Amino acid sequence: MPLTDANNLDALGGWLDEARAGRHLPDPMLATGDASATNAANSALYLRAMASRLASLGYLAPDAAQTDNLTPALSEAIVAFQRDAGFSGNDIDGWAGPKTKHRLQQLVSFEEEQSPAEWGALGQHPDSFPAVRRAVYLRLYTLGYLDWDAPLSRTTTLDLDQNPGFRAGLQRFLLDAAALGLSQASLPPQLTPASLQLLFGHDALIAALASHPSFHDAPEHQRFIEAIGCVELWLLGYDVSIARRQPTRRIRAGTHGPRDQPSFKDVSAVDIALADFQEKFGLERKSRSAAHFGPDFFAQIHALAAADGSDDPTIQNEILARAATHRDSIVDKLGKLATRLWDGVKRLWGWLKRALTQAWGDIEDELWNLARFIGGEARKAYEGVLKAIDIVHHGLAYRTGRCFPGSRADTALLQVQRDFDAMLFVSTQAPPGAALDLVQAERHEARYFIAACRILQALTDALIEVLRVVVAGAGLGWFVLLLALSRSVREIHAIRDIVDGFDDYDLGPGSLYLNPTV
Repeated sequence: MPLTDANNLDALGGWLDEARAGRHLPDPMLATGDASATNAANSALYLRAMASRLASLGYLAPDAAQTDNLTPALSEAIVAFQRDAGFSGNDIDGWAGPKTKHRLQQLVSFEEEQSPAEWGALGQHPDSFPAVRRAVYLRLYTLGYLDWDAPLSRTTTLDLDQNPGFRAGLQRFLLDAAALGLSQASLPPQLTPASLQLLFGHDALIAALASHPSFHDAPEHQRFIEAIGCVELWLLGYDVSIARRQPTRRIRAGTHGPRDQPSFKDVSAVDIALADFQEKFGLERKSRSAAHFGPDFFAQIHALAAADGSDDPTIQNEILARAATHRDSIVDKLGKLATRLWDGVKRLWGWLKRALTQAWGDIEDELWNLARFIGGEARKAYEGVLKAIDIVHHGLAYRTGRCFPGSRADTALLQVQRDFDAMLFVSTQAPPGAALDLVQAERHEARYFIAACRILQALTDALIEVLRVVVAGAGLGWFVLLLALSRSVREIHAIRDIVDGFDDYDLGPGSLYLNPTV
């Protein structure tokens, strides 16, 4: 079923518009003039993911995390997190914006932002930031080094010297990291850049588990192996629990005896998920008396994480074409997804690519992953395009006035001509530095104008791809158009590179016309 078929495009665009109307996906057409409107632009799914992240760090009660809106409790939790995570000034705003999401990704995600060395002050001085201490506690808790009956809360003591369990859990992890060859010797149980890198370098842990078979034989390592294995199955979309003991259910195992009496056995969701994974990848099934997750499992996970080609238009077309035939199921799953929307992107792509190229069974088995792919691509395209549009708007506004904003006749006045010549008038009564401040502000604004021109060029280059999809069928959903744009790999990468260069940029309240810090 090719994506270019007009009927398929209409169906796909229609049900994605329906998902947007139900706030399962963001609405890119919503104006964002103030804080409340900007928050309204976020989907219910996005806010649930934000709330779930904050609840896992202990900033929000679990029952308060089941929300589709920016409630007072959620806003207060965001403010507390922002303060603990090193935000200052106007950045402490209680708004569920990109900066807050990015910092949450750094501290909570198992797959993204795995380099604490790039976290700035948080990575250099982790013990100075309560949010980092909470993230370390959560990571140790999830990986089985802390008591699963004592989840993180606002009242949990996060001082290593005053919380013996916390200190012992960190020490056990560092011993295991040394046994896996990730460090030359066991580090002391302290929050340092080195211990932070070991704990948050999740892909390095997976690679080490794949290459150290003897590590799996020690009984004292089993809880960690089981915990990290459950995380990986969860990232792949299996319906398993993480950071808790797995419930079991009784299933029919076969028949025995002269009257073929049925026999039953107790299995957990992990048993079912792992058996499915092993069957799909041709791995040997381990008995329950042996290690549940063996080196071959982690080797396959490592290969999935390393899979490349997420911009491959052929695979994207096939994924979307199959998704169009399962409208009701995927819309339902889009409404139920929460934290997984932000996790498992690399593994998910490798999984879907293998499923499509090897024609695994019924596509119903992959509906969760399809929904995650669609939701993740929609959010990524939405944020990137909205940010690019704001930069274009800001850059073009630079050319609309005769005098540069901030100019004053009694101090300094900067006039930019339409041929880009600039004239600077400085009053003899101007205070020291007034002219320099104005020139530096103009230099900053010029960056936006240059970026706007580059983005417009990239968008123009991509226009033919968008037009091709538009011509293929009428009444297309907004998401299909964004994907058409994203399939222009070179151009969308150029836009992302430009957007990522604006470190001081945030789509916060009233950001349509920014007030940059110079």
